[in-house]
Amino acid sequence: MLHLLRYGLLGPFLLAAVPAVSAAQVDRAPARTSTSLRTLLGQTAAPGRRAAPVQLRSSAASVAWVQRIAVNAPAGGLVNSGFTSWLLRLTVPATGAEEVFTLHVPGTPLGVPRPLLVGFHGFGVSHLDFSYFNTDFIQVAASRDWLVLAPAQFNPATGTWDNSWASAASQLHVEALLDYVMSHWSVDLDRIYGVGFSMGGGNALSYAARHRDRDLGAFAAVINHTGSVCISDVYANNPPSATCNPGDLNPVQAEMRDTFGTPPPSFAYQRSSLIDLDANGQLIAGGRHMAVNLADVPVRTHYSNLDAIGYLREQSISFHGFLQPRPEMSSSLIVETLSVCPSGSCYAPSEHCWDILDPTAACDWLSLQTLEAAPPRGELLADRDARWGGLDVELHEQGSFGAAAYDFSSFPPTVQLLGRENLRRVTADLEAYGLDPDAGFDLVTSGADSLGTEFVFSDVSAPPLQVTRGTVAVAQVCPLPVGTKPPAWCYDAATRELRIWEGGAGSVSWRIR
Repeated sequence: MLHLLRYGLLGPFLLAAVPAVSAAQVDRAPARTSTSLRTLLGQTAAPGRRAAPVQLRSSAASVAWVQRIAVNAPAGGLVNSGFTSWLLRLTVPATGAEEVFTLHVPGTPLGVPRPLLVGFHGFGVSHLDFSYFNTDFIQVAASRDWLVLAPAQFNPATGTWDNSWASAASQLHVEALLDYVMSHWSVDLDRIYGVGFSMGGGNALSYAARHRDRDLGAFAAVINHTGSVCISDVYANNPPSATCNPGDLNPVQAEMRDTFGTPPPSFAYQRSSLIDLDANGQLIAGGRHMAVNLADVPVRTHYSNLDAIGYLREQSISFHGFLQPRPEMSSSLIVETLSVCPSGSCYAPSEHCWDILDPTAACDWLSLQTLEAAPPRGELLADRDARWGGLDVELHEQGSFGAAAYDFSSFPPTVQLLGRENLRRVTADLEAYGLDPDAGFDLVTSGADSLGTEFVFSDVSAPPLQVTRGTVAVAQVCPLPVGTKPPAWCYDAATRELRIWEGGAGSVSWRIR
């Protein structure tokens, strides 16, 4: 069944409660709300506990309405005065589409870097589910002097924001919002946090696993509340007939095919998931698990053992079971055993609600987390050219994963990159891993394919005196030949880079002295 309220009655209520906004008014400088979005939405008191979750209906009418009351994000940032929450919109150049979002800016002086909390809403609703209707995260985070961002997560493939499923296109929108916030406010880059519920839990985790560049807003920690961490498993559990209301059709599979271009399995589903499950919901040994990229990201997963959506309970257990045995991971699992949610209804399954998660306790835990240095060992699963911790990766073939296991050891200085797959170039920042690039080191590598990899080691002040591959000395060849080539190396004095080309599929050791 659908696991969030999809067809609510609140949209007409809000349309009546909020004055119409003219096109001219939309382009004005944004007016500050009083204590939160509640003033803008016509209600100054907290909504309070309801008989069932009440959320913004993501119909075409409500999408258009939110776009009308949202104001353009000013290019120069916002003039701040007091406790301030804004409903803004921003055109994303990468997609040409518009992203609507809530932004809370503390009322204190903005020169001091402060944490940023990014909240991801669930399926069937908008970002207002997080920032207004069903959580107090903005109020709790504001009391700590944090910035808070709630993206709508627009899905260009479906033209709405309630069904993004961590798609690569919807994550481009989150990237654009983080860039906007970091460009206009002083953000503590070591204390950017993600929190999400249901689809949003999976979206928060997927964003964390796919974005490990500190300068671009890598998450320091994530709280996952019953997240959809395997998209193909969600697809399998939501056939058109899986609906509690006779005459309705469950739209999840059709929307996922629109979003990802095909039914699962495919690269598009795997890159937006954290774990790879088989048809029986079991972890696939050797599967494409994007969660391997969370080696430096503490994760806390919550779910209720009374949650009516059994497959999401099982996904939470499997996800924690994947992370917990790995020494480089930090994962905890918190299970609610009491009934805490409002009464369930057809499209609001029992015990599947934000109330499972206490915002104060969540922010207490997040406040203890800071972005760690690039982990010296772990696994890499790259779905595109990007920076992954201390590694800049370029792929041979886009639309396929690049993979390897890595280990940077100081005693003796050794770089291992084993089981290389689809890696055209890997640039390593040795200092980020505690190695001195001028002290010499060993490179141990093996390939799972015969495509070959160019290794680039930066900030090397002088060419090495001797380079051997196995027991054979290798002469310098500059520049490195283009295309298929034998093992070779080159030192570029202009860029202070040492480049090594290795094309073999077997295991081999290089010694740089």
